[in-house]
Amino acid sequence: MSKNKKTTAPNSSRRKFVKNAALALGGITIVPRHVLGRGFIAPSDKLNIAAIGAGGKGASDIANAWDNGANNVVALCDVDFARAKASTDKFPTAKSTPISG
Repeated sequence: MSKNKKTTAPNSSRRKFVKNAALALGGITIVPRHVLGRGFIAPSDKLNIAAIGAGGKGASDIANAWDNGANNVVALCDVDFARAKASTDKFPTAKSTPISG
């Protein structure tokens, strides 16, 4: 019987550790809006946008989703980056990847 107690004790403490670590991490990464003060946007209130088809109609869709900086455009993808030039110029920090066939 003592063998069973030894095997269950480490699992119990491991579970407690994982639970406490998850709670601590969740408390750190989710910042309430009132902590940042008035006029600041919490990181959890912003979208990270990746677009496939960044030229033509896609350019206007991306600009509307970006909403003048309310969201982040992080990645752009298109088969013809000549058509997507307006998007890549407007969002130079976004990672750009061509689609190859």
